[in-house]
Amino acid sequence: MSLPDPVVIIIGAGPSGLATAASLTRLSIPYIILEREDCSASLWKKKSYDRLHLHLPKQYCQLPHIPFPTDFPKYVPKSQFPQYLDSYATHFHITPKFNRLVESARFDKSIEKWRVVARNVGSGEAEEYSGRFLVVATGESEEFVPVVEGLGGFTGEVIHSTGYKSGEKYRERRVLIVGCGNSGMEIAFDLAVHGAKTSIVVRSPIHILSKEMMYWGIELAKYLPFSTVESLVVLLSKLWYGGLEKYGIQRPNEGPFTLKKKYGKFPLVDSAGTYNKIKSGEIQVLPGIARIHGDEVEFENDNSHQFDTIIFATGFKRSTHKWLKGDNYLLDEDGNPKPSFPNHWKGQNGLYCAGLAGRGLYGAGMDAQNIANDIKSSLSLNSEQLEPKTTATKPPPPPPAAAVMSLLDPVVIIIGAGASGLATAACLTHLSIPYIILEREDCSASLWKKKSYDRLHLHLAKQYCQLPHFPFPTNFPKYVPKSQFIQYLDSYATHFHITPQFNRFVDSARFDESIEKWRVVARNVGSGEEEEYSGRFLVVATGRESEAFVPVVEGLEGFTGEVIHSTVYKSGEKYRERRVLVVGCGNSGMEIAFDLAVHGAKTSIVVRSPIHILSKELMNWAIELLKYLPFSTVDSLVLLLSKLWYGGLAKYGIQRPNEGPLTLKKKYGKSPVVDIGTYNKIKSGEIQVLPAIARIKGDEVEFENGNSHQFDTIVFATGFKRSTHKWLKVK
Repeated sequence: MSLPDPVVIIIGAGPSGLATAASLTRLSIPYIILEREDCSASLWKKKSYDRLHLHLPKQYCQLPHIPFPTDFPKYVPKSQFPQYLDSYATHFHITPKFNRLVESARFDKSIEKWRVVARNVGSGEAEEYSGRFLVVATGESEEFVPVVEGLGGFTGEVIHSTGYKSGEKYRERRVLIVGCGNSGMEIAFDLAVHGAKTSIVVRSPIHILSKEMMYWGIELAKYLPFSTVESLVVLLSKLWYGGLEKYGIQRPNEGPFTLKKKYGKFPLVDSAGTYNKIKSGEIQVLPGIARIHGDEVEFENDNSHQFDTIIFATGFKRSTHKWLKGDNYLLDEDGNPKPSFPNHWKGQNGLYCAGLAGRGLYGAGMDAQNIANDIKSSLSLNSEQLEPKTTATKPPPPPPAAAVMSLLDPVVIIIGAGASGLATAACLTHLSIPYIILEREDCSASLWKKKSYDRLHLHLAKQYCQLPHFPFPTNFPKYVPKSQFIQYLDSYATHFHITPQFNRFVDSARFDESIEKWRVVARNVGSGEEEEYSGRFLVVATGRESEAFVPVVEGLEGFTGEVIHSTVYKSGEKYRERRVLVVGCGNSGMEIAFDLAVHGAKTSIVVRSPIHILSKELMNWAIELLKYLPFSTVDSLVLLLSKLWYGGLAKYGIQRPNEGPLTLKKKYGKSPVVDIGTYNKIKSGEIQVLPAIARIKGDEVEFENGNSHQFDTIVFATGFKRSTHKWLKVK
């Protein structure tokens, strides 16, 4: 029978098909999905072993437009992934036509549409569909078992990995797994755990990586050359797993990511612990099978072993070529895309494929979005794809009056309305704990709003800098600039109904044992009156930065030019052609020097102490690596990559410290310089590096190397000193 025409016909209701349907739904493009099984994602729901889980962190495996629930583990197990897929289908109202076995799909030039004939498995009737576009999203189709001499006469059990669920029933049985991919290795582990006498055929060289190595390999690939990342991953694999040859495993000559890129061959992700089972002898590694006689399997090394069960974890073969007619451009006989990445998803006459390029769930999601956008463009639709909104927690109700009162007793007194004070207030609001904030300036986050340069931005990716319960908007850039960070802080305060008492300069804070409360005396800067507050708890949130610090320099008071602190500096625009010396080689000093050089100032910077220079990318992936690798290993890797990236710094007047960048941060709170482009300005000579100042005479600054230079302006980027000790009275 013939059914109404959709615009798009999708073949397959696995993750790729669902992702394509969702992406089309977002663009209001009608479609239909034909699925030969009686459910979506049948490979996960019906043909996978119980121990199966995603091998990459969930952020790399979620489908477009809907992230995994936050309470799902980092590596999502089989039981939860189908839940996610079902919720995904429900959210986008995806209702595949199940039990439809596609028999043919061909492009009809006379009507410029694809005609698809599918057999309804239930009724046996043939159904015809036509649509302007066809998306092949069939993924893995038919189980593949290789030809093995004597297999038909094997006296034991023979199954494909799709029929395996758990090793529970195989206790004490002799089981051989054929296939050393991730499924084969994990099934071998599961069998060994359940007490089976387990062997596995490893006939080809393989790479073994930990989950963590896979993860940070992906992260590093965003920032470093492919070959560098691959070499590091191979090095770590060798350090971690040692020599594999003694266990019967060879490493390939090509790296794990090269093999993935060129041949679609995944490295073994040792997430379960298969390597340790091989090492302990609980899993025996054997070479390729030569032939089978009864229950005896003879191997290519001429040894023979008896087995009760053989499990073929030998993958699948796609059946696309059996029903897709007339396509000589997009897919080969094995159902793999002929065009190379990144153009692998688009064919001719409105034919597309999703998830067939061996790039995992993340790649399938990208294919789906590319396909939907391309179809939209072809149809000349004007509908806009909406940006997802931020996932901030639901705004709490306005806090009780006690939370914002000024002269009645709150439970908590917070000193300082910077980012730390606002975050504390938000957390207290969530727990309905009354508080008050005292802030000496006339606004929150005054350091950002009034005392920072225009070029300032966050040095870490936004996910590491957002405050509790309220993420950055999704349309904010990865490294949030000053203007948007201020917007975010104001939105944060509004969201949590935070109303600090501004212009309150704290004179003293002491604990009164007689009433078991803190007494805080603050001067109202506007009226000059003293106000007293008391509360059971006191939170000092004045930040590291309180009072601008300028070091003592001989002759500074007699300098004939301009002297300012970095808190006053905004832009290098007015310093064009002026001779400017920046004192202080932290992040502020280096960025101000860069800004001056960009604006044409004759820029110099004092670098008196050894410093580490890291790129933003190095800083961010160092944070990620610390979740998985020892501190000292990460510190050494970061230092190594910094040296590779920036080379020798001594020729530019910069020394590296003896201790690593993470060690210095941990021990002394000294942050590395996160390079925004200053290094290239130093390298080109646009920024001159000078040693420490010895003395100043008029407009001439003499340095410790005996050289002197004249300057019009000195900018002290020398940080701050806290003033807490002046008002916090403790015994």
